Amino acid sequence: MNIQRFKELIEAYGTRSERWPEADRHAALIFLEAERDAVEIINELRRLDEALDADIVAQSTNLKADILHQISLTTVNRAEKNRDDLFSKLWHWLGPYANGSFVIWRPAIAACIPLLTGVYLGSVVETGSDDQLFEWEEDIYVMGLVSENEEQE
Repeated sequence: MNIQRFKELIEAYGTRSERWPEADRHAALIFLEAERDAVEIINELRRLDEALDADIVAQSTNLKADILHQISLTTVNRAEKNRDDLFSKLWHWLGPYANGSFVIWRPAIAACIPLLTGVYLGSVVETGSDDQLFEWEEDIYVMGLVSENEEQE
């Protein structure tokens, strides 16, 4: 037994000799009596060992079910909170009373959005006339004739 092996033994099994493996226990006890460094190691790690022994975690019979239940509650609460927050913020913004004052322009702007979208799309989208449609039909017909002539040759 050397100081390195003794320290590994204490770190792995703790400071109580009854927890040490049978094969190393006798040699470790003799080393402890002979070496002052070993006593210092035991005294230094004894506080940690006692603190770890004092911290007892209560066992739960349904630990897995409790954890899954808490996760589901947290997920549902977050989703509801986010939805409620978004809805309440939107409702608060659109409401005619905002921050204690009467603000009518916000609902008016929200009501005009579909109208403005229609005006924009009407000005941008090209509808075409019957004359343009007839020209396209002629072009397609001529392309068909040209391709038939090329196949026959």
